Amino acid sequence: MKVTRQEPCQTPEGTSICVKNLFFNVPARRNFLKSDPAELKNIIEEFMRIALAHPSVGFQFYSNDQELFHYRAGNLKQRICAIFDDRYASQIVPVEEVTYALTVKGFVGKPEFAKKTRGEQYIFVNKRYIKSPYLHHAIMSAYEQMLPKDAFPFYVLFLDIDPKRIDINVHPQKYEIKFDDDKLAYTFVSLAVKHGLGAYSVSPSLDFDQEDHLNKNKTFDQVPGWIAGTTNGAPRNIERVLNPETIASQRPRTDAREQSNIRNWETVFQNTAPAQRAEKQESLIQPQEDDTLLHKEVAVPYQLHRRYIVSHIKSGFILIDQQAAHERILFERYIQQMAHNNGSSQRQLFPQTIELNAEDTEVMREMLADVNALGFEIQEFGRQSFVIHAFPSDITAGGERQIIEELLEQYKRSQSVSKLNKRESLARTLASGSAIKPGKVLSDKEMTSLIDELFACEKPYTAPGGNFTFVSFTLDELARRFENK
Repeated sequence: MKVTRQEPCQTPEGTSICVKNLFFNVPARRNFLKSDPAELKNIIEEFMRIALAHPSVGFQFYSNDQELFHYRAGNLKQRICAIFDDRYASQIVPVEEVTYALTVKGFVGKPEFAKKTRGEQYIFVNKRYIKSPYLHHAIMSAYEQMLPKDAFPFYVLFLDIDPKRIDINVHPQKYEIKFDDDKLAYTFVSLAVKHGLGAYSVSPSLDFDQEDHLNKNKTFDQVPGWIAGTTNGAPRNIERVLNPETIASQRPRTDAREQSNIRNWETVFQNTAPAQRAEKQESLIQPQEDDTLLHKEVAVPYQLHRRYIVSHIKSGFILIDQQAAHERILFERYIQQMAHNNGSSQRQLFPQTIELNAEDTEVMREMLADVNALGFEIQEFGRQSFVIHAFPSDITAGGERQIIEELLEQYKRSQSVSKLNKRESLARTLASGSAIKPGKVLSDKEMTSLIDELFACEKPYTAPGGNFTFVSFTLDELARRFENK
């Protein structure tokens, strides 16, 4: 192509961009392109960022002569609701902080609406979209003690700063920038989010009357050592007070040797978790039960701290991580189900409808066949809506939407890392969300079944994430641990 003339000209209001035959003279670069849906998703991501950065401008998006998105001009809150969901109007709070160094404006999500996915998080500097783990940490610090583990809040924040105080030539795609004072930017962003949450009574407040309230509302006062605070007549916090004097007063009289043994047991267990300490102290009151546990050789599996399973083997014993083991079992089961399209399902009495943003809608369309092969029954319903009629039978009731969010997030990550198999990524995510968690009490039958299924797996030694499912201890190793050399 040869440019013959370049001059200003009059055109209709608005801008139209058309790209054709992009790689006609560099066909080798075409080989690095991913699938059409994956490339469309990347284009949609960039389109959404530009639309967020310029809410006063209307945008339309066409693919294969079909209009996918049409955003009308408005303010930032209206644009957020148009891109993500109308329900966001009640789920976000405004942020605005003007300082001598920079200005922070935008919206952040309320903690109770945080998701398991990172996708709905945007930072703009002078209306340029950037990726900054450092500023993300500043935002997350403002949510300290308000979010559960692995939950990510929504935010769309705009930083306005003197261009002389930043360096944009850090990343080839200009996604990273360098501030002349990183700590100052960190502090102002964190404070801005804290002030925004506090102004709308979202951040927690201190209750200086809490201790008096607990003292005024005791229950179980007929049982020594128990304290329970109540709210509206219902127990709020029940805690076992491990007072040695209280426990000693409840024990029958014992001789000096027995009292010495009890003191030694108390010393052993004084650094354990409160729940285990309470169980051990209870057992000290009834030594006949403790003797049964300590001296009887148990042939069946034994659950340790509601997290591990102890199982006898000829040379010693193995210690199984119940969650890791169950993840391995479910992972291989899901891989087989996707290969044969025979996942077991549990139908819902009332189908659930989920609304996704533009990016996640395209991702869901691409992975829908594999997801349904796992035992889901999901159908597209409208432009960005999906109806869920059934879930895999392994999923615990109540965690369905969280699993969907995790599947979307994991699938997006697998697209950015070519080494990850997409089906394996989905199976791994679903196994992680469906596996039994630490704290779940298992019966002897459940533990035996878990062990049998684990060692029937193709790769029983590790979980899908790479952690060991069990470790073994030989009698010789145990004997060496008791040697005093």
